[in-house]
Amino acid sequence: EGFVRQPCFFGEHLLTNTTLPVSIVESEKTALVAAHYLPGSIWLATGGLSSLNIEHCRRVLRGRKLTLFPDAGAYDKWQPIAAQLPNCNISRMIEYYHSLPGDDLADMLV
Repeated sequence: EGFVRQPCFFGEHLLTNTTLPVSIVESEKTALVAAHYLPGSIWLATGGLSSLNIEHCRRVLRGRKLTLFPDAGAYDKWQPIAAQLPNCNISRMIEYYHSLPGDDLADMLV
């Protein structure tokens, strides 16, 4: 009773570094792999396809340059959210290079 679930990103504590752009993926594993291979960005994960929350993005990512990297087959679900966020790009890289449903950036990097 009284518990209210609040959305959060895996890696959200890293946002104290305000100099790096922010990249968001679905899987925590993918965020860790991407942080290793592509360290020029703060890598966050939503923890699930449907967990990209527009209100939470607006609150914690205000003023940040942002890129979304949806899994294969998820571009159409994340694109409307990206369109509502200022300074936000959405990558189609996985759609172009990996056609298997569910493939993600980690599949490309390793």
